[in-house]
Amino acid sequence: MAAVAWSLAACDAAPNTKSVAELNDLYQKIEPGMAEADLKTVAGEPTKKEPKDEATEWLNSEAGLNTSFLSVLVQGGAVVKVTLRDRTNSSQEAQTKPAE
Repeated sequence: MAAVAWSLAACDAAPNTKSVAELNDLYQKIEPGMAEADLKTVAGEPTKKEPKDEATEWLNSEAGLNTSFLSVLVQGGAVVKVTLRDRTNSSQEAQTKPAE
């Protein structure tokens, strides 16, 4: 089954975007193994959804260049990976569950 990439972005201008604080909050709530239906309940609609080779990525981000984002990889109807990229500071830290 194909996977879906799910993203959330922080922004005020684009539809379905989130603030960096909201992205951090969602990162704390979304766990690998969570059902896709539960993901939709917790996070709402993603900023964009992209089919990947084996999964779908749901992406949420903030507006603008070099923005922070939350990427959730969904495969077989369940979350398999969650990544938060915080680009609000110069280190551009990334957090991933499960840890790589």
